[in-house]
Amino acid sequence: MAKIDRIIQQEINPFDRVTFYAGNFWQEEQSEALTVEGIHKEAIAQVTEMLEMVAADHQTRTLLLCGDPGSGKSYLLGRIKKLLNSRAFFAYIGPWVESDRIWRHILRHTVDSLMQVPESESQGKGNGEGKGEGKGEAKSESQLLLWLQSLSAFSDGSPMKKLLGKRNLFIRNLRSAYPVGIFNPNEFFGALYGLTDPELYPLACDWLRGDDLDERSLEILGVKRAIETETAARDTLANIGRISTAVKPIVICFDQIDPVAETPHGYRELQALFTANTTIHNERLHNFLIAISLITNTWRRNEQQVLEADKDRLDRIVSLGGITWDEAEALWAKRLYPLHRQAKPKPASAIYPLTRAVLEEKFPGGKTLPRDTLKLGRQIFQEHKVNLGLDKTKLEKTKEKTKSKQRTPAKIPRDSIQADPDAAFQLLWNDEFNKTERRIGKIRHVSGPEMMSMLREALEALEVQEIQPRLLPSQKYGNYSFSCELPGYKGKVGFVWSEETNMTNFFYVMKACAKTIDLGLCKTLHLIRAERFVTTTNKSYNLYRKLFGGKTHRHIIPDIESVHCLATYHQFVNAAVAGELVVGDRTPDLAELQSLIRSAGIFQDCTLLQDLQVVAARSKKSEAKSSKTQQKKQVSNAQKITLSLIKLNGILARKILVQNVKAQADDLDKSKINEVIQQLAEEGKIQLLGDEAQETQFVCLAPKS
Repeated sequence: MAKIDRIIQQEINPFDRVTFYAGNFWQEEQSEALTVEGIHKEAIAQVTEMLEMVAADHQTRTLLLCGDPGSGKSYLLGRIKKLLNSRAFFAYIGPWVESDRIWRHILRHTVDSLMQVPESESQGKGNGEGKGEGKGEAKSESQLLLWLQSLSAFSDGSPMKKLLGKRNLFIRNLRSAYPVGIFNPNEFFGALYGLTDPELYPLACDWLRGDDLDERSLEILGVKRAIETETAARDTLANIGRISTAVKPIVICFDQIDPVAETPHGYRELQALFTANTTIHNERLHNFLIAISLITNTWRRNEQQVLEADKDRLDRIVSLGGITWDEAEALWAKRLYPLHRQAKPKPASAIYPLTRAVLEEKFPGGKTLPRDTLKLGRQIFQEHKVNLGLDKTKLEKTKEKTKSKQRTPAKIPRDSIQADPDAAFQLLWNDEFNKTERRIGKIRHVSGPEMMSMLREALEALEVQEIQPRLLPSQKYGNYSFSCELPGYKGKVGFVWSEETNMTNFFYVMKACAKTIDLGLCKTLHLIRAERFVTTTNKSYNLYRKLFGGKTHRHIIPDIESVHCLATYHQFVNAAVAGELVVGDRTPDLAELQSLIRSAGIFQDCTLLQDLQVVAARSKKSEAKSSKTQQKKQVSNAQKITLSLIKLNGILARKILVQNVKAQADDLDKSKINEVIQQLAEEGKIQLLGDEAQETQFVCLAPKS
């Protein structure tokens, strides 16, 4: 076994990369090996107590979770989910676009979360949305199916097996079990029946989340209409709570919603949430634990604007404070343990190469925040790694035809002590993008208003001017649109994003587009839509062809990768405004994030932005999807990841570098990644140190000439 300093030189900084970033806690995989049990123990106890109270009497309760940026609010929610997922179902709700759609937003994201497989099910069974993958793998059930299979209607001689394929009996049993208090019972129970049929399951989920299904889909599912109004969304959510009393509570977590309060109408938007919370209590929506997470200063600025009656519906306020020196030291020890266990002899201190003295000097008050503790750990670890230099590695290079050996005269750049923001951002982006790919399977799973908000955020980052929301003169569909000024266009340019599959509703979108054009509200109007038309013979399609069949106004078909790009940036925007985004050693605000995204050039590869002529196309559209182009893109991405890892760490063992590139570029095998490393070395961008055996080589940046 190697000495600890040798291991430090060859390994990734354990405090690096996505260490500090906590997005949607459903997507974050928390390792128990990195958890310090004592941190926020009181807060966990309070949440657990409230959940036990809801489970006992089924009465909905609400808690407000407050803390400074970096105190660990999002991480705590993820930890609570991990601890209590066997005792409750969990849902993540992020910021909403407009208050007049908040119930539909809550329902959509609640169902999306319930479609996920809880950790207790997924561990050892594969993962995915409700199904195990691959032959021989045990089947993993989503929260939604676990909830359905546990209903009382399936006990007492009515097992699931007898109900499959017998829709009327299924509905009758549920109506007998819940004779009152269910909104639109035949439709709702009919959709629940769809969840029991693997072929209908995706369609049933789409209906429950409030997708605008076409007539044929509604007929297949056996329901008459989609969930189109705020009232219908609220009452459907009430149905879910009403039925869940027979199973276990549902914890609905509103996290990173601080951006809502930062809008021009922030007070009004935040009030909408507290109004909805009061409605949940007043209308007796049962069996929910509502957790609202806010930065302490956000709550202080907005508290006076929230109605007293709504504040009275907060059952408890849980405040996250700092952590002690002992807890900070324990946090360091957890991060360093994987390195220490490889070493022989074992280091004398559990936090080597860090020291308690540095901790006490940096935080003399005896308290700090988890994020600040981890940032300090990264800096000290990296400084130690740099100070070790390469002389101590005894890296040797074999001379041709001789057995004589020489030391490699190289030094780790001291620049790596301070994390390169562009390199850190590249790694963070890749990690979050991969999560977004897994989360969003279809474009229409993101609502039109949310897509417009995401596109608007991207254009703002690219410094597009005069962006104005709600272009369409329509109360219902205004937030599906906006306008702006773009170089190369004459006059104002309008954008409409509509994935409606119901052609009646699509007709009203087209009527609003026609009115926009007739009134001269924009010079050019772009319809963004990926969904195919179920028919081409009705008035909706005819009006669409009339408006967008020429050269002035265009129909642009987005690809799923572009949506993943926009959705990933949207997550970053939410985190930046909430003060939760950390890139290397920096905590960028929105303006700094916009600068980083421009510097990284990530939007330059977004096909949708190319089609909208916001950024220049790098290749012909006919070539963009070719296997050769995709392969080049994969290699280019692997090169960026490789260089970013080396810039942040200074030096790495080649085998460790390959493992970490593979973790972020899973579409390439290890042999291809080694080819990428060799190519970068031949181009003079990196330096390979040691003998010719890849297993023992080290990699660092090539010296600047």
